[in-house]
Amino acid sequence: MKALTVKQPWASLICSGIKDVENRTWSTKFRGRILIHAAMKPLKFDDAVNYMSIEMLKQAVDFHWSTDHVVGVIMGSVEIVDCVVNHPSIWAEATDNHRVIWNWVLANPILFKEPIPAKGALSLWWINIDVCHICGQRAEYPCENCDEYFCDKHSAKFDQFTQIDYNCCSACQDNMKNHDEY
Repeated sequence: MKALTVKQPWASLICSGIKDVENRTWSTKFRGRILIHAAMKPLKFDDAVNYMSIEMLKQAVDFHWSTDHVVGVIMGSVEIVDCVVNHPSIWAEATDNHRVIWNWVLANPILFKEPIPAKGALSLWWINIDVCHICGQRAEYPCENCDEYFCDKHSAKFDQFTQIDYNCCSACQDNMKNHDEY
């Protein structure tokens, strides 16, 4: 799966659903879910606060800000839904006369229950971790029907009436049950 390394506290703010735009000097045509990796070297707390506007601070006030954010881990996942210049979000940096700033528009963030230790990389990079196509949490099982990955929570349950042990995700199991009813 693709991943993006982001300095703290931005990584935590993204995975918590507070920061809805990531700013980069390069655009991406990729759309879909990516993993968010917290860089080994965080932004200094004072620098982060000085960078933030009053509106940003108001949004982050409910976020339990900590100077000891986890680093060097995959924290969660988020979907890239667009890549534009001059997005209206308060988290979007504006393009000026000296350089173009691309605003990656983010949606549907997931904060993992357990961060996954990993080394980061520049740009969008690949790491061999899969996430559940239903909830976005870390997953280890491919569905035999849709080939998407699913987590334990979204594993199809054993059907005690038909004695069928589905080896698929709960979404496909529901589809199979609905199909059998007709």
